[in-house]
Amino acid sequence: MAEYLTYPFKTMGISQDHNGSYSHTKYSEGKPSDYPVDETGADRGSDWMYASVDLKVMKIYGRGIPEKPNTVWLQTTKKVITPIGFHFVCGRVTHMSDGDLKGLKVGHVFRAKSKMFREGTDGNVTGRHLHMTWGTGKFKDSGWIKNNRGAFVLTTTGSNRKLEKLFFMDPNFTTRIRMSQGLKFKKKPTVRTMYVKKRRVKTKVRASYSVSSKVVGRLKSGTKVKVYVTYGNWCCVGDGRWIHKKYLRNIKEI
Repeated sequence: MAEYLTYPFKTMGISQDHNGSYSHTKYSEGKPSDYPVDETGADRGSDWMYASVDLKVMKIYGRGIPEKPNTVWLQTTKKVITPIGFHFVCGRVTHMSDGDLKGLKVGHVFRAKSKMFREGTDGNVTGRHLHMTWGTGKFKDSGWIKNNRGAFVLTTTGSNRKLEKLFFMDPNFTTRIRMSQGLKFKKKPTVRTMYVKKRRVKTKVRASYSVSSKVVGRLKSGTKVKVYVTYGNWCCVGDGRWIHKKYLRNIKEI
């Protein structure tokens, strides 16, 4: 079964979101764009960033070169469950120290729940933090491209997304929210069993959470499904499989 992608710090301390006027608008308002945040954790030292699922190292940049900020590209080893469904997820993390990159090689897999990097100051930064940006899809080309505002933004085979569209909050892991900059993360859900509503016609299953998305199947009344996540009025019942919630019931209708 696919795993849920959850926020990778035990304390959330987002000092700047993608709209942060200090340095991030050149990323989020440029073309192309991405949506970075700066994470400072508990701000009492150098907090660890954890792998909430298995993450593969796709590229390492800047290690041992003072004028180039240490940066690591990560990709999930398989599709994971996000607030917008099942996806491969790829990200870029910057400013960890050379020490945290010692011996790290492209192809290494950080196993779920393992420590990866601590907040750092490598590169031209004003305080300890990790700059991170994420998107759906897999690592693409060099992993970044310069936009029309002069910022290097993430490149993936999918699309760059705001963090709250990709990560759930697991209150059993992230036990403290020190700063969030107003970002709202959904709580990690539990898988629910539901049943297709009794109807004269089969219920359409769509590829995404929209009536305009492709029909990928039809289910007869009473069919049991597992609901992994809801997005608006839509329930995700599998990889690329969505049903409008009005056609589902908690109890099988006779």
